[in-house]
Amino acid sequence: MHRLPASLVTDFQGSFHGLAGALGDRRVANCASCHGYHDVRPSWDPQSRISPANLATTCGQCHAGAVPGFARGGVHHLPRTAGHRAVDLARVMYQMMIVGVIGLMVLHNGLDFIRRWRDRAKARRTAGATVAATATGPTYVRFTRNERAQHWLLAASFITLVVTGFMLTMGWNIPGVSGQTGATLRAGAHRLAAGVLIAVGIYHLGYLAATSRGRRTIRDLVPKLNRFANIVCCAGSCLRLGPPSASDWRDLMQMVKYNLGLTRERPQFGRFTYAEKMEYFALVWGTLVMVVTGLALWFEVPFLNRFPFWSFQLATVVHYYEAILATLAIVVWHFYFTMFNPDVFPISKVMITGELTREEMEREHPQELCAVECSDDSDQGAGKA
Repeated sequence: MHRLPASLVTDFQGSFHGLAGALGDRRVANCASCHGYHDVRPSWDPQSRISPANLATTCGQCHAGAVPGFARGGVHHLPRTAGHRAVDLARVMYQMMIVGVIGLMVLHNGLDFIRRWRDRAKARRTAGATVAATATGPTYVRFTRNERAQHWLLAASFITLVVTGFMLTMGWNIPGVSGQTGATLRAGAHRLAAGVLIAVGIYHLGYLAATSRGRRTIRDLVPKLNRFANIVCCAGSCLRLGPPSASDWRDLMQMVKYNLGLTRERPQFGRFTYAEKMEYFALVWGTLVMVVTGLALWFEVPFLNRFPFWSFQLATVVHYYEAILATLAIVVWHFYFTMFNPDVFPISKVMITGELTREEMEREHPQELCAVECSDDSDQGAGKA
């Protein structure tokens, strides 16, 4: 009767209001909340509830503090406008990045798994015994108690954010809990975890700046930016497009050749491998993106009072797809190196004990092992335990 485009229904169903309503939260707005029941009028009609002059009053029923400029430009996705085209472009770019980046990670790890498996099988045949890290002999401090605490707080907040975030978008209800109660619990847990993530991030920055070990970590992770190639590599690494320096790229290529059997020489890593550097850079950038977009969604009223609706929609799209990319990267990349690769299966204990055996150091960080054993400086990356 009103000749509305069919896309508006899909647009509403994919919005927070539509998703929350589908989960049983009856407090969120539906179509009639904004457009009315028996007084539906087009937006150009001065008496319409969605007339630009009346939006602050209409939206202010739920969003206390809405001003006349609230959600200017409308609250539906309009692909023909420049701002909404930017939203669509961001969505497509993220979809392509997810397929490309995660696909390359799977390929890299598949080759790495096969080579490690073969190397271990060959070593067993040569030695006549299972190759394993022995419990005796010296161990080397890889992560301090402080660093392990940061890691586990980060892990707990990240997992909580993933679960509570996808509960909304995937339509997951808490069993035995009503829709409205579940929505309150989900939102509360999500924001609490976000607060912990932000606090850990701020503390980590302080740790890097204020401690000698933290400053050394920066020197070991971040390449010198006096070369254009390293600047480009750092930018690409934030987007999960490779390691952060030209030398790390050479290590990556050397590792691929080794895994393919094109060379007998495995790259010799220092304190951090290219894989660890890639993960760290992606973590830093991904956290920044998620915090900025998440705060825009959390404080939607002050944000929409100042910016057009398409910018809010852009923050929503980036937040959602960055969450997917980060989650898949953790599962495919981080879990492989810490749980699934044959040298650590079923799990690496380094984030529990903080230590690596000499055999592990010799295999993964031979340059760091040499530096530690040739130096009495206990603050030199890893130290003897």
